[in-house]
Amino acid sequence: MTSHMKKKGALVIYDEVITAFRFMYGGAQDLLQVKPDLTALGKIIGGGLPIGAYGGKKEIMEQVAPLGPAYQAGTMAGNPASILSGIACLNC
Repeated sequence: MTSHMKKKGALVIYDEVITAFRFMYGGAQDLLQVKPDLTALGKIIGGGLPIGAYGGKKEIMEQVAPLGPAYQAGTMAGNPASILSGIACLNC
């Protein structure tokens, strides 16, 4: 399916909110050996605290402020406890 989407010019987006770090460190995309254009992660990266993250290819991420025109924000954006927990979880 990934190759078909790429042929059509569609972005490949993996929602790893449930699967990230549970199947393996790289999530389902690593298990399936897929390189998505964007990946969404949920509270597992914050040890269960309210946090989310997304990441992707450089040319896409450069469209997000402060580098690009797309502004993004959220209710818990920048929550100090969640951010510190996230950093600690990713450094484990």
